[in-house]
This record gives sequence, structure tokens and C-alpha cells, in this order.
Amino acid sequence: IGSHLVRRLARLGETIVLVKPASSRPQSWTLNPEGVRILPVDICDKIGLCRVLSDVRPTAVCHLAAAGLTRGVPPAVVTATNVLGTRNLLAAIQATTSVEHAVFAGSWYEYGSASIEDPIRSPKPTSVYGISKLTATQLVEKCAAESGLSVLVVRPFQVFGPDEPLHRLIPDVLRQAADGESVQLQHPNVRRDWVYVDDVAEAFELALLSNGKGNVDIGTGVATSVRELVGRVLTLAGGSTRDVEQASRRMSGKLDDARLSGTADIRCAQELLGWTAKHDLATGLE
Repeated sequence: IGSHLVRRLARLGETIVLVKPASSRPQSWTLNPEGVRILPVDICDKIGLCRVLSDVRPTAVCHLAAAGLTRGVPPAVVTATNVLGTRNLLAAIQATTSVEHAVFAGSWYEYGSASIEDPIRSPKPTSVYGISKLTATQLVEKCAAESGLSVLVVRPFQVFGPDEPLHRLIPDVLRQAADGESVQLQHPNVRRDWVYVDDVAEAFELALLSNGKGNVDIGTGVATSVRELVGRVLTLAGGSTRDVEQASRRMSGKLDDARLSGTADIRCAQELLGWTAKHDLATGLE
């Protein structure tokens, strides 16, 4: 999401400062050297963050840093990055009087097992990642209430598209189709709101340019099962592979993010940002 957002903002002629850990490397995306500066600062480095914001004095901040979507990340790292990192950034923003508006990336995993039919939709996260993102959102809301800072939390649903990590479902299915392998599905009946990454980047751009406050879901408003999604991908890829339902024994009796279904409530995004997804699932996959 960040790579697509940076490209969109660079085209506006704004000065973009991208903060990344010194140990990380940009992925397969090209940054405009005239419009983007990359500064090596870790989100967990409170002093470093304060120094950067003090030097740069940005008028708007977009927080996309997170850990825990990839399996195997220790819970302590997830908590440190998503919760303490967010708290560090909030402290740096409060110490820098130039910031007028901030956008924080939430996650639909914050809803967890909460039903989409529930008008209140009280969050019920089912994983360390979901819990950490919800805690971060609560920290953001507390800061906004106490300081008066204009803050918007953007919750993308199941994002897909170019630059997506190769271990994720759609790139992995494409690879398996190209290699003629069988596609194994752990949870074929899970239904999710698949939203194209460039649409998500546009939503973040609009969020940054707005003075909106509160929480906004970003999705198409339509849920598609993993089975149907994979079928569409294989058809487009011309693959002759077959899918195999494979129960996940390790998770037996437990609910985690892999088993969650969810659909975005897109009304707030339409009203607050004037945003609607431009790509449906078929267009995005093509």
C-alpha cells in the first residue's frame, strides 16, 4: 500500500519523506528521486521519530508501519511495532506543532469475529495482530480527543494487487498455476472483501488531503469466497490446476484471522472522502 501511495503523492508535487528502518530495503517499486526522501528511522525509536518530525516539520502524517501479517513474527515484535510504535509516533506528532492532520492505517482484522450485520459492530479481534491494531486505534482516538488533532483511521479490507508479497494467496496461486501445481486451500469457504491496492492508495490520499475524523472502512462492499477467488485467478492464468480442501489441524478448535470473513461498510468512505472503489474483483484480477 505504501509504495502505491508514495507514487500517487509524488505526482502531486508534494515533498514526501518516507521513514523506514535502516535494515530494510525498498521493494520492487521506483521512487521519484526529486520528490521522495528516505530517512532511516525505526518506528520503535521514539527519540529518532521526534528528531525526524522536528527536522522535517510535516503538515500531514500517514502511518502505515505494521508487523504481524506474516506468520512467524513473535508477538513481542507485533506489540512493540503496532502498539508502542504508534504511541511513539503520536508523541512525536504532539511534540511537532506543524502537523495539522494525521492518517493511521487500521485493519479489518480489528473487527475479528464481529458480525457485519451488527449495526454497532463492536470489535472482537481474534489474533495478536488484530488486538494490537485495535489497541493502536484506541490510542489514536484517545490522543485525538485530548489534543484536538484531526485524525482519521482508515481500515482497508483484503488488499491485493501489484507489489503484493509473494507468499500471499493471489501471487501464490499464480505461481502454482504457472508451475502446474495443485492449489491447496485451507479455508475455501471464507468470504472476504477483496479491494484493489490502487483504490486503497487513493483512499489514503483522499484521507490525507481531507480534514476528516473518525474511522473509515475501505473495501468494495462485496464479499467473495476464497474458492471463487482462486477459480477466477486460475481461469485468468490459464492454469489447469485443481484446488484441494485441506483442514488446518494446528488451528483446530481456535479462531484466528485466517478463518475470518468480512465485508466493508463503505458508506462512511463515500460520505466522508467521496471515495468508491474503481475496480471490482474481476477488473483488479485482470
